[in-house]
Amino acid sequence: MKHALTVLLLLVFFTLPAGLASGEELDTPPLYDPGSPPAVVSEDPAVLEAAPAPLEPPLVTAQRKAIAALFTRINKNLGAEKAERYASHVLDAGKLFGIDPLVVASILVRESRANASAKNRSNIGLMQVNWKAHEKNLPTAFPEIRTVKDLFDPRNNILAGAWIFSCYHKSAGGDLSKSLKKYVGGNSGYVEKVLSAYRTLKNDLATLAASAASP
Repeated sequence: MKHALTVLLLLVFFTLPAGLASGEELDTPPLYDPGSPPAVVSEDPAVLEAAPAPLEPPLVTAQRKAIAALFTRINKNLGAEKAERYASHVLDAGKLFGIDPLVVASILVRESRANASAKNRSNIGLMQVNWKAHEKNLPTAFPEIRTVKDLFDPRNNILAGAWIFSCYHKSAGGDLSKSLKKYVGGNSGYVEKVLSAYRTLKNDLATLAASAASP
């Protein structure tokens, strides 16, 4: 009898710690499983609403449309998207250098027929900028223009040509014909062609403006 009681006590003694260990294991959080990572709940960062872009003045919109339309009429291979982009560069140049963008666009169509790859000796790109004549000054005025290759970039070329014209325009006291002669080197026939394009653009702009104003 005593032997049986002793065996029973020993069984209780050895099974009790094991039971506690099993309970502790059940309460222990499961190990991280790379194949099934725990879901992490975090607050979404505050989303800042972008400020609406300022509306473009109607006159600028009309100028952009008139210039882009002229570019596509002159160059049938020029797509509408590229014509709009060139027109935007022209408007930027006019604002930056304080000159009429319609004059810049008129020079462009008569110089290159809106062909960015145009090259005639040292005259390069859309505005046919004379690299040989302005090689020293352009890199100073435009850090983006270091080599003649940089002038084939449409924006670089339009800004460079408009800047050169603005210098001539200022030195000519604002006289359009004189400044155009300086830009092209004194060719009166060229000046008249530019002025003709300029008059066409002004008429196109007036038509667009009137159309926009009508109900």
